[in-house]
Amino acid sequence: MFNLEAAFDTLRPVSRRLEIECEIDYELRFHMELLAEENIEAGLAPEEARRAALIRFGDLERLSEVCRETRITGAGAWRHDIAWAFRM
Repeated sequence: MFNLEAAFDTLRPVSRRLEIECEIDYELRFHMELLAEENIEAGLAPEEARRAALIRFGDLERLSEVCRETRITGAGAWRHDIAWAFRM
């Protein structure tokens, strides 16, 4: 017989990973827009301000990758540390 609860438990890590990726993408976009707005206030044209923000941020794809690795690995390490503490 099909166990719906078990199916949801299986999909939960995938769902959480997608949620983390969306949060990271949102945060990066937010900071890029903020930096672009600061550049516009400093007198740059909107397109030039966005380009300058991209240059200052660097490789967004790599930065996003590092954030994901840190966030996902950090959560796993935290769980591992808690499990180790209970065993002790």
